[in-house]
Amino acid sequence: MDVSPNGLAKTNRLAEKRGVTIETIEADLNDFVFPEPMDVVYSIGTVQYLQPENWKRGFERFRRGTALGGVHVIFAFVDHPSVPTPPDWTESEFFYAVGELRGYYADWEVLDGREMILEDDSGGEAHDHAAEVLVVRNPDEPG
Repeated sequence: MDVSPNGLAKTNRLAEKRGVTIETIEADLNDFVFPEPMDVVYSIGTVQYLQPENWKRGFERFRRGTALGGVHVIFAFVDHPSVPTPPDWTESEFFYAVGELRGYYADWEVLDGREMILEDDSGGEAHDHAAEVLVVRNPDEPG
């Protein structure tokens, strides 16, 4: 899912090149509702574009749209005190607080969770990103 048709076109080209079948959806994450229960939700930076006023409601929608036993794999950039804001950061991206993502999944099983600082040179300027990866599983029984 992406709000950008160009981003989706690139995704489809890469999938075709690699012989992978995928379905893409053009949508804004801030309003998106899964069309059917998902078994896996995989987000590499996508949740950065969820506006802060929509975080609680958005994660509730994502959780409700996930099948029992389903898994979320979330990679998100976080606001770390020793890592300055990257030079290529935009006004439409939002940092999460360190550890905040776990709070949205308090009643889900945590399969993995880690913090990291990544070196990057996007935009031609070396910089770091602070990030977290959270892998959580929806319990088999409703809570």
